[in-house]
Formats: sequence, structure tokens, C-alpha cells
Amino acid sequence: MNEVTTMKKKLLTVLVALAVLLALAVPNVLAVPYKDPGVSISESIDIQFPWDAETLVKGNSNAYDLNLAIGAGALCAAVESGTAVAEDALGDLSLAGTVAHYGYGVNTSSVAHTFALQPVSVDGNDYNLITVVGRGSMSLTDIMTDITPGAFSENANVVLADLEGFLADNGLALKDPANRYFVTGHSLGGAVANIVAHRLATENGVLRTAIYGYTYASPWTANRSDSDSGLDKNIFNLVGGSTVASQAFDNFCWGSDETFGNLLNGSYNLFEFATKRRYGTDKVFDNQDNAFKAAYEALTGIAYDANGTLAKHLVTTYLAYILADQTLAVSVEDGIRTVAINGGAPVTEPVTEP
Repeated sequence: MNEVTTMKKKLLTVLVALAVLLALAVPNVLAVPYKDPGVSISESIDIQFPWDAETLVKGNSNAYDLNLAIGAGALCAAVESGTAVAEDALGDLSLAGTVAHYGYGVNTSSVAHTFALQPVSVDGNDYNLITVVGRGSMSLTDIMTDITPGAFSENANVVLADLEGFLADNGLALKDPANRYFVTGHSLGGAVANIVAHRLATENGVLRTAIYGYTYASPWTANRSDSDSGLDKNIFNLVGGSTVASQAFDNFCWGSDETFGNLLNGSYNLFEFATKRRYGTDKVFDNQDNAFKAAYEALTGIAYDANGTLAKHLVTTYLAYILADQTLAVSVEDGIRTVAINGGAPVTEPVTEP
């Protein structure tokens, strides 16, 4: 009897150990409410995908991470929906902690941006997960910033100064070795985020291994000679290249040092097109095939071709690009539309869109 009891205990111990190993091996499944304010007829949905904020500690910043890219997209859309939505998204991503917003007022001249600080303990060590999100153009002031020579660089300096103050208020410095940075933004916010991620390393002494940069539809930000240095392998820029609209929005100088805005004073140099790029690695999406259109419709509930030119530049379009070759399952329950990415959650009610 004792032998049987002992065997049962051993078996139970093995099963518990296997369960723990399985739990550690399977990423957390996260549901993040998502709505792109640019898709006005789209309802908010739940995006379900594997997510673990500790990736910012354990991951390799030089390796493109699909789930970090999805999380970045959710944050980019959230800040464009307002500060309350941004805080909800940060909370869902386990990044909220202490949150601060800058430049969201109607009359502010700087690009709107949001910071979050989340302390975590990983393998017995303490870290600070610091999120930086730049908002895309949402006002006339933003549009003027888009076409003002040098505005991207100037706004990046503003964001870095605000970030230094935000961290100091929380007892931290920019280059504290326990800091891990998640830097993202869309369009105008993406351009500023691109420069911020670069300057955190080059001008503020932060190790690139501690900076995860993911930008959406960022215009050109840097001289080609600088961006070709190969040092910013930790920055990934999701940009389009298949339509005139995406070329105009993404592959253009806009608010860089030599910009479209110089047309206003007659000093624009057309040859500057050949000298501008972005810091980091561009992931250029060229194929608007059926898989891409299906991903867009899964995210919005409407057909891609039903939207106008501006829609080609929205966060959702670039998110659909990166999800076009992934497995997506759509379901609706209690009026909530859910898109599960790569088995992000069980789906019991498939929906066929008209």
C-alpha cells in the first residue's frame, strides 16, 4: 500500500512538473481591444495574440518580433483614440504602471506622446519597462509639423527631454542599466519615435540591446549616409511600397531637415529624395493581395477597397500587411468581434463577412 501511495505521489509530482513546464512554454494569450479612429465605420474588436511583456527583458532587440509589432500597432491606434484608450491598451499589455501624456492639448505645438513605466521582476532581477508612443497626425497643428523643416528632429528632442523628466520624477535616469525601452509611433509619431529610438543610443548612452523600436508608416527621418551605418538593427519600420498613396506618405522627406515644407519658401531641393531614409531596418510591404485584404477586413469588418486614399496610411493597413501571412480566425459573441491571431484563443463561431 505504501509503495502504491509512493508511486502515486511520484506520478503526481511528475504531472505537476509537466504542467509547470507547459505553462512556461506557452506564451500568455492576450486580448487587446482595438479600434482605428481613421476607420470611422469600424467597430472596436478584440485582438487575441500571444503576448508577454517580459519579452522586452528576455528578447533579442535585433530580431523582428511579430507579437511586439502587433502590440506596437495596438498602442499606435490607441493613442490616436485618446489618452483614456491609450491607458487601457497599456494596461492590457501589462505596461501601464505609471503613465504620463504630453502634447494632447489643442494648442500644443509638440507631437503628442505617451510614456509608461512598469517595474517587473524577471528571474530574480528588477527591470523597468518604459514605453514611448508617438501619436500620428490628428490636428491642423500636427499637419503643419509634418511639413515644417526640421520638425521631426526638434520634436524628438522634446520627447527625449520629457522622457528624461518623467524618469527623473520616478527616481530613474535614461541610461539606468535596468531600463528596457519599447518605442513606437505611427506616421508623424513614427518619425519622431524612429529618431528617439536612435538617439537614446547615440546621444544618451542607452545600449541598443535595451531598445525595441517598432514604427508604423514613418516618413523619412535621416540622411542616407547616417541610416546606412548598420548600427540601428533594433529598430524596425513597417512601411508600404505598393501604392502611390503609401509612397507619398512613407517615402518622403516631410518634416526632416530638407523637406516638402521648403516648397513654401521656394528652396526645396528635389535631389534630397535620394539622400533620405529611416534609422533601422525597413520592412516594406508591396503585395496587396487577397490575404492582405482578408486581414484588413478581419480587423475592420469592412472591405479594404471601400475606404479612400487616406485609409491606405492608417495603422490598420500596416497591421493587415504584417498579418497577411498569419492564421486569423474571426468570431462574434455578445456583439464583440474577436480576431484570434495564430491560435491566440479558441474560436467557436466563425463569421463570414458579406
